Amino acid sequence: MGRKLIRFIPALVWMGIIYWLSDRPAWESSLQSGGITLKSIMLIPGAADLSEAGRQDLALALEPLIRDTAHIAEYVILFAAVFFAVGAFSCGDKKRALISLFICFLYACTDEWHQGSVPGRAVQLSDIAFDTAGAAASMAFLLFLKAGKNGIKKDRV
Repeated sequence: MGRKLIRFIPALVWMGIIYWLSDRPAWESSLQSGGITLKSIMLIPGAADLSEAGRQDLALALEPLIRDTAHIAEYVILFAAVFFAVGAFSCGDKKRALISLFICFLYACTDEWHQGSVPGRAVQLSDIAFDTAGAAASMAFLLFLKAGKNGIKKDRV
């Protein structure tokens, strides 16, 4: 049983990281995502030629995209970790994937509920949608890889 429980460590650690990121006040979260956005726009051809005000305007316009992408990426990783953990139990890949997706959805819901108590943060259903979309994308990718590698196992009843 101990080896099965060890498989949950990556998922629990990643959930802790998501919690930590969600627990940051709005001003701190905005400062971080704003900094990431400013660095990211320098990857855009021609952005270096913009004035400082132009880069700031572009950063403000792109910040929602960066934040939404971060939500998706967090849950792509979470799904993979949960899928690994659920693999400790005997069930087919499809059932394992659906259980993992459901766990990710539930965690996204509790994460948003938690954010509602953080200063300056609010519950946003769109964040739950982006989180779940990231988990679903990860699910599709992992099932595609598994199907190509050795076929999807039949679910056991």
